[in-house]
Amino acid sequence: MRKWFYNFLIGEPGSDAPAVNYKVARLRGQLAFVALCVGVVYFLLDCVKGITTNNVYYALVVMVSAFTLWLNRIRQYTWASIVFLTMLNVVVFIFCVKNTYNSGAYIFYVVNSLAAFALFGYQARSYAFIASACSVALFFLSCTQYAQAAMDMALSPMLIQINFSMAMLSSVAIVYFLIDVNYHSEREILRKNELLTKANDELDSFVYRASHDLRSPLSSILGLA
Repeated sequence: MRKWFYNFLIGEPGSDAPAVNYKVARLRGQLAFVALCVGVVYFLLDCVKGITTNNVYYALVVMVSAFTLWLNRIRQYTWASIVFLTMLNVVVFIFCVKNTYNSGAYIFYVVNSLAAFALFGYQARSYAFIASACSVALFFLSCTQYAQAAMDMALSPMLIQINFSMAMLSSVAIVYFLIDVNYHSEREILRKNELLTKANDELDSFVYRASHDLRSPLSSILGLA
């Protein structure tokens, strides 16, 4: 089941694919899958409340997340990250600007920054800082432009709690996926080290046997000489 899920997220990994690309692709697929699920959950919550004004944005999240999964499967990793992070920032900014229900959607800028560093990693940390800076800039832009409108209306505690819970769950999921990837990578490294140690032991044993078997014939040849 686990293998099937990973193959669904990233396709069949090629034998020539670097291990780092495979790990990040798996993480990217997991994040896109989480975003897709979040879009569906919010769509259902609004349907229960009879709210239809945000359906187009939830549909955008679902479609772009699915598009990201497709890019990930065809190994367009850079474009997959750019498309996914851009979608996250745009959707959060739209909800912050609309702020129709004063729901505190700005909390998701934190999730966006975490996702940027998780996807680009240490080697491409400059891109992660740029993406994070965009999230911060959009946060201040939305807060500065619509601060007075937000002050004129009472915040909805229930919506704030829902958004905070979803942001927290998404953040925990990101951290969990990182830990999960590192854990299984370490297990794979340990397994390969064990195989290498076993191969070295077998090679040492073969050399010892070969040298022992050749000792007598060589001694005889040297005696005849």
